[in-house]
Amino acid sequence: MDSVCLKIEMRQELIGNPVRGILHGAVICSVLDVTGGMTAGMGVLKKLTGLRFEEMGKRLLNVGTIDLRTDFLRPGRGRYFLETGSIMRTG
Repeated sequence: MDSVCLKIEMRQELIGNPVRGILHGAVICSVLDVTGGMTAGMGVLKKLTGLRFEEMGKRLLNVGTIDLRTDFLRPGRGRYFLETGSIMRTG
């Protein structure tokens, strides 16, 4: 199965709560969006094998996030964070 994995190091400018050293929620959402986009793009490219590079580029321009909802279950604490994405189904 194809997957995407991103590693983010905790840096001062990514902290949303300096007292507790918690990763800002917008950073978490941005990383989720990027990982989802990269994973979806990989799925689209797999389906477009055999097409010219220009045609693939045109089709990828139509891929985008329509809606993103994030429920935060725990605070983001640590020295680094791993984000992984894989395709469960396409549609």
